[in-house]
Amino acid sequence: MATSIIIDAAACKFSAAHFLAGHPKCSRLHGHNYHVRVKLTGELDVRGMIVDFIEVKRVVTDELDLLDHALLLPERCADMAITRAGAQVAVAFDGKAYLFPKGDVVLLPLAAITAELLAGYLHGRIAARFPGVKVSVRVAETCNSSAEFSE
Repeated sequence: MATSIIIDAAACKFSAAHFLAGHPKCSRLHGHNYHVRVKLTGELDVRGMIVDFIEVKRVVTDELDLLDHALLLPERCADMAITRAGAQVAVAFDGKAYLFPKGDVVLLPLAAITAELLAGYLHGRIAARFPGVKVSVRVAETCNSSAEFSE
């Protein structure tokens, strides 16, 4: 019989900016205060745990800290030209052009920065740390809009 633990704490949040190429409203630079919920399902070990809560929280917060207060850019977006030049990152799409300090940007191996793709990205990063455990990751942009990725 499988048991689940859920990490859904105040520490499971990050704030980030992004834009979506080709979207009438979301192509404008904007941001979200994201909330992340992680569920791990598996068998209990000899200690009576699936995984130690402390370890899960550390892994989740370490991943979210990498995204917090950054501009998230999708490296695999066919409609967006992203160029790294020295200490700057240039972005062009939909007739717009931006220049950002390299230190403010996090390039992600995604086609777009959406809640759905962020959930999948975080799932891959977190699940890799907990082999043998089923992982589910939910990313919420607002209190009533979220996406979930499971194995």
